[in-house]
Amino acid sequence: MRKLSAILIGMLMILCTMAVSAEAGEWRFPFGPTYVSGFSDVAELFKDNLRYKGYSVESSGGVPMGLSFHPYYQWASGLGMGLGFGPAMAIMVDSSSSDSYDLVLVPISLDVRYAFNITGSVSPYIRGGGTYLYASGDFKDSVQPGAFGAAGIEFLRNRKVSVGLEAGYDTSVVKMQRLRNNTIESIHPIGFYASLYIIF
Repeated sequence: MRKLSAILIGMLMILCTMAVSAEAGEWRFPFGPTYVSGFSDVAELFKDNLRYKGYSVESSGGVPMGLSFHPYYQWASGLGMGLGFGPAMAIMVDSSSSDSYDLVLVPISLDVRYAFNITGSVSPYIRGGGTYLYASGDFKDSVQPGAFGAAGIEFLRNRKVSVGLEAGYDTSVVKMQRLRNNTIESIHPIGFYASLYIIF
C-alpha cells in the first residue's frame, strides 16, 4: 500500500503541475465500460484452483469487463497527459461450504497522448504510458507493472458531452499461484482491450 500511495501521489503532483502551468487547455473526464481479453485467463486459473481444492465450480464469477475512469488534461496543441483507474475487475465465489474466495484487480495508469482535430466534431487520438496493478485476494502472488499503447476516436468532441471508442494493449502482469502444479504463473489480466466512454 505504501508503494501504491507513493505512485498515486507522484502522478497527482505531475498532473497538478501541468494544469497550473498550462496557459490554454482543459480537463476531460472519460468514464465507461471496458472489455479485456486477459481476464478470462485469470478466471480460468481461479476456477482450476477451486476445483483442485475439491469444490464443484461451474462458473468462476469473473466477467471480462470493468469500469474505467481516465481523467486527462488537454493542451490546445493536441498534447495531453492523464491518470487512469480501471478497468476495475473482480472475481467473487461462494462455495458450497462457508468458505468464500475473491480477487480484485484495479489498474492504475499514467499516460501521454496526442489528439488530432481537437476543435472539430471528430477527433482521433493516440496515447501510451505505464500501468501499475493493484491486486488483492486469493491466489495472488505479486504484480509486475507494464506499458500500454492505445488508439481511439472521440465523436461530438466540440460538445459538452462526447462519446469515445478506444482499443489498445496492456502488458502489466499479475502473478498467481496454480495449486495443481504448485507453480507461479504470469498472466496479463488486461491484454487487448476495447472501451466505450462517455466524456464530460
